[in-house]
Amino acid sequence: MWAGSKKVYKSRWIDRTLDEICRSHPCSTDELEVFARLLKSLGVSLIEIQAGFHRRLEKVPADWFVFRVETTEDLNECIEKQIKYCVLKMEKLPDKEQMIRLHRNNVKITLEAVADRVKQVDMLVAMLDRKMWRYIHTIRLTGLREYEHKNWAESLEKIRQQSVELDLCPSNSLHMAGAIVVEGLLQGVQTVTCSFSGFGHHRSYAPLEEVMTSMAVLGSTFKVYNLAVLPELCKKFCEITGKTIIENKPVIGSAIFTYESGIHAHGIERDPITYEPFAPELVGRKRQMKIGKHSGRKSVEKKLSEMGINSNKQNLEALLEMIRSKSILLKRDLLDEEIVSLLEA
Repeated sequence: MWAGSKKVYKSRWIDRTLDEICRSHPCSTDELEVFARLLKSLGVSLIEIQAGFHRRLEKVPADWFVFRVETTEDLNECIEKQIKYCVLKMEKLPDKEQMIRLHRNNVKITLEAVADRVKQVDMLVAMLDRKMWRYIHTIRLTGLREYEHKNWAESLEKIRQQSVELDLCPSNSLHMAGAIVVEGLLQGVQTVTCSFSGFGHHRSYAPLEEVMTSMAVLGSTFKVYNLAVLPELCKKFCEITGKTIIENKPVIGSAIFTYESGIHAHGIERDPITYEPFAPELVGRKRQMKIGKHSGRKSVEKKLSEMGINSNKQNLEALLEMIRSKSILLKRDLLDEEIVSLLEA
């Protein structure tokens, strides 16, 4: 095992990636459908999307979605499609009659409120008419730059006292959103809203893959998520958005399980957790050894073994010198076929 004892957290995961993609990138219906199915395969509970965008995803089950409702037309479509969850913006202070209508049609309402500071949470609680709380299923808090502040716990408890759930959807402007969401989940927050790779058109969110992997390693059971689908999801995300994921990006970077230096290679062979916080198989990856100017004898021996070559029959010192020289000349690590060519030289 790669972590201590596991605890199951009954959390609802909402992903905003498709909504952000639809707002900023032209893409085919087939691409959107594939991406939606990959998100569900990963373990996402609900996919958030603007009501109007759902028309491009008619083949995807309606109960996979939570609608962002901003107009009367959105509200009508939400009810017509029998969507079970919707998001209303607190800043527009939803009409009470609309909330009653949604409630009567068994739509669970999330009220989204910007709350960068503790004071804003207190204002939120005071602003809503007591009678309106009965129609609200979840309060979503965005911003959350002072989540670690000692008064947050008291303020969040005031919301809990209204018998509603909490949803954390922090901005990643300070590169802390993932940590905020993980901390919230460990403290018992029921719902979190993220996006794949933190993707957002106007602002970024907590990276879904990082939060899920953190929970798998730190506290939750592996069975909750299918993290092995991440490489396929990453590939599709790049195809749709045209973005490139840097190779050392946590969890989904292509080179995060690549190693080279001799002592590193020796440590990985003896006990992988010395260098890796979790097994590569957890996120659908494989450990890769690169051979280059920093490689040592142990690395070369292991690499030859992986390639099916008996290292005992080779002059390893001479091979190692040739590897280092060629790596320096090419200014990169060597490919397997280049190593074979050195053996044949």
